Amino acid sequence: MTTSKTTDVDILIVGAGPAGLSAALVLGRQQRRVLLVDDGRPRNASVTEMHMYLSRDGDDPAHLRTLAYGEVAGHPNVTVRSGEVTAITGSAGGFHARVVPSGDRSSAEDVDSRIVLLAGGITDDVSGLPGLAERWGRDVHHCAYCHGFESLARQVGVLARTPAEIMLSRYIADRFSSDVTVFTGGLGSDDDTAAMISETRARGVRIHPRTPVGLEGRPGRPSIRVAEEGTDGGQDREFEIVFHRPPERQSNTLAEQLGCALTDDGLIAVTPTMTTSVPGVFAAGDAARNPDSPAPMQFVASAVADGQRASVWIEQDLFLKQ
Repeated sequence: MTTSKTTDVDILIVGAGPAGLSAALVLGRQQRRVLLVDDGRPRNASVTEMHMYLSRDGDDPAHLRTLAYGEVAGHPNVTVRSGEVTAITGSAGGFHARVVPSGDRSSAEDVDSRIVLLAGGITDDVSGLPGLAERWGRDVHHCAYCHGFESLARQVGVLARTPAEIMLSRYIADRFSSDVTVFTGGLGSDDDTAAMISETRARGVRIHPRTPVGLEGRPGRPSIRVAEEGTDGGQDREFEIVFHRPPERQSNTLAEQLGCALTDDGLIAVTPTMTTSVPGVFAAGDAARNPDSPAPMQFVASAVADGQRASVWIEQDLFLKQ
């Protein structure tokens, strides 16, 4: 692998999602030298509508990214690279990173930065159920706040991987639809789960105890295939919209490389100023969470706010230490 000359910047931002782009815009306006690196794999790449974002409700997330890139491009002190940050070493005031450009794995760029902002987001693991990846973000959604309204008065199926999805089915039945079925096959049979299932059934949610083995159907009419006892086949249950929360993971290993503390659910632990446990390293967006927060707020608007909050405190850190 060949290496080009070293690039020197004030801030290296990893990830050009809502958080990273928001931070790049703020820091660009503050006349900081910024390198923004993105691997071109946004979490919501398959989604055609985002919601709960003022002036953009129902807009395509790709359109928001296009607008944001255009605004960031108005600041020549912000450089955008298409590629992957494969390694970061060093400490506050003197980080060293390796950037491998997209489409050319044989070359690399060395980057020196005073501050690092991790905004690479997370990845939903949709590989565990046949047919899920093809329908993810279109007919299958993970959030009843982001897409619950779209289930209004529709036939809803919920795939329960954990007891949290049982509560999700109950919430959808309370707010949006009287026609909700939750598939509980594969969940444990402990007393707490059994009591939760019983209470959910009492609230009008249909309980299907068999294990889902795949997703099929045409656009707008997804069907859930369930295993039939004693056979190699199964039966299909057709719906208009499906909800499921697959496993999540960090989109890269940089937080681990740097030694950042993680929360119990595997996100980067941050303070109210978006600092991590490693001086000089900040984190924002879906990959970051304040441990004192009861749950992660993984919304586009929240990520934009996180990026802005992080960039303000990054700017103050640089200003006070110059």
